[in-house]
Amino acid sequence: MEKWGRAGVYCDATDVPLPVEHILANKPGGSDRVSNLTLACEACNQSKGTLPLAVFLTRDVGRRQRTQRNAHPAVRQDPAPKAARARWEAERLERIQSQRKSPLRDAALMNGVRWRLDWGLRDTGLPVKGGSGGRTQFQRIARARPKAHYFDALCVGESTPESLTHIAAYVAIWTAIGRGNRQMGGTNQNGSPIWHRSRQKIPFGFRTGDLVVAPVSCGKYAGVWTGRVSIRASGSFDITAGGRRVAQGISRRYCRTLQRSGGWHDEQNPVSSPGLQAGASRERLVNPRSGSMTGFRSLSCLPCIPMRGDRWSSVYNRLYPLVQRNLNAVRRKDPC
Repeated sequence: MEKWGRAGVYCDATDVPLPVEHILANKPGGSDRVSNLTLACEACNQSKGTLPLAVFLTRDVGRRQRTQRNAHPAVRQDPAPKAARARWEAERLERIQSQRKSPLRDAALMNGVRWRLDWGLRDTGLPVKGGSGGRTQFQRIARARPKAHYFDALCVGESTPESLTHIAAYVAIWTAIGRGNRQMGGTNQNGSPIWHRSRQKIPFGFRTGDLVVAPVSCGKYAGVWTGRVSIRASGSFDITAGGRRVAQGISRRYCRTLQRSGGWHDEQNPVSSPGLQAGASRERLVNPRSGSMTGFRSLSCLPCIPMRGDRWSSVYNRLYPLVQRNLNAVRRKDPC
């Protein structure tokens, strides 16, 4: 589903049953390998039959009508939708042929991590339950809950009750943000050095990557800015949020540290927050005026467990070694 964008590849259909489709049908010699399988709506599946892919995309009138009706988001958001639709359709065959060869190594890695976590948690003696993604979705829809990681976790396995009465107000959202790099200097396009790393790594009590809030009272950047800070020895800092620089040259006197940089970002989000929805942005988005954080790439969502306290520390200490053995990038440095 993720490989093909959860949509029919022939007509961009969404929110309908998408059976598995053979790009090259079995009768002319197509195999059941993953590289020959895709997703298509029932109408496209039936009308394609054993036709070659190029012939079907060119001649089938019903598919063209369905494509115009469904309108891929890339077409709807274009300022010239008619030209965008023609361009999207012209590139469809090439797009399918290139996507079918894309590897699934990321999915294989996560499957391995998933099973290793399951076995490790069962070894601790904790009550662990599991189930397929289809069953989880069925139980979540039957209980009229929105698509969110938190509610998916509540609807896993056979032991899910008919009604969910104890809903936590907040869940823990963890984000792996990295620890910078070891680069000691930089050069220009001719190879001449233009900067070098300062000997003092924490000037004025700040270090690059700290989460800060800066209420600026006047000037070009007047307002309240929240984000990761890039330090300078001069004391004028830049603030980055959502992957882009939102404030430049902010005096250190305005900055107040919210969280030290340790390779992690953690916070508590309300259960109803858009940041918990599976379709939300994968990057952290910060409203510079209000300081509210609305979207995170989460490593772990543990419902009903407070971020701080003995119980959270106990569960974290059990889970962390399991993750560390499977993901080399995960290193612990007191996220709380």
